[in-house]
Amino acid sequence: MIKVQITEEMKERAESHYIKDKAIHGFNNSRSFTNDKTRFLGSLGEEIISSYFETPLNNNKDYDIILNGERVEIKSQGINVSWVSDNFVVHTIKMCEDCDKYIFVMVHNSFNYAWIVGQIERIRFNNLCQRERFKDALEYILPITELEEL
Repeated sequence: MIKVQITEEMKERAESHYIKDKAIHGFNNSRSFTNDKTRFLGSLGEEIISSYFETPLNNNKDYDIILNGERVEIKSQGINVSWVSDNFVVHTIKMCEDCDKYIFVMVHNSFNYAWIVGQIERIRFNNLCQRERFKDALEYILPITELEEL
């Protein structure tokens, strides 16, 4: 697990990315429980990975970045504690079919720091995750102990 300090520049790029996407896509096809904070959190997670690996975002609908020739979808979630434990889970509502792997980022709600908690191949994630109802969608959940280190 890698702890990352979030810079003001990362926050500004994430906000710019989020605003641009909202203007272009309008997010009219999204579920009602996905709010502005959640969308900003997703953009911030993407900026964290882009900055950490010094690789530009790709912004394809099914993957965010290409690392070592692999198409990677970045999944972010907020947490309100100052540490990440092995009993935490990662989760997503949107599954991507055209990526090779997922990287999961947990962002502290202060937006001052985050953890890159690990990676997993898409097919392995699909095979191992639990599926649970969340409002009007399925949520896909996996213990972080199943993730590989970066």
